Amino acid sequence: MKKRDPEYEKHFRNALSNYMGVLSAADRLFGEIPFDPSEPVPGNWEDDPLVLLGQYLEPLNLTAAEKREERESLRSVIASHDAEWVWKNRRRLAAEIEFVRDF
Repeated sequence: MKKRDPEYEKHFRNALSNYMGVLSAADRLFGEIPFDPSEPVPGNWEDDPLVLLGQYLEPLNLTAAEKREERESLRSVIASHDAEWVWKNRRRLAAEIEFVRDF
């Protein structure tokens, strides 16, 4: 067995333990909402990138200020990936929004 760098292992364990909060938020908020990866990307996402969160937007209950902030954040994610990537990862991204807000 290959010996691992203790700093790497520490970093990995820390990252994994932090991400458990995101997974818990997803289960708590969206457990009953079905996820269909074959759903097409909404055509009107350029008007409002929040539509890319689909049915996972409403349970977040974002304020107007939070919606403005998330629109800008999603525009940045779209620029570095694309709208289809955001759409396919919408459940996880919405859970991350909830986790960060409650952190």
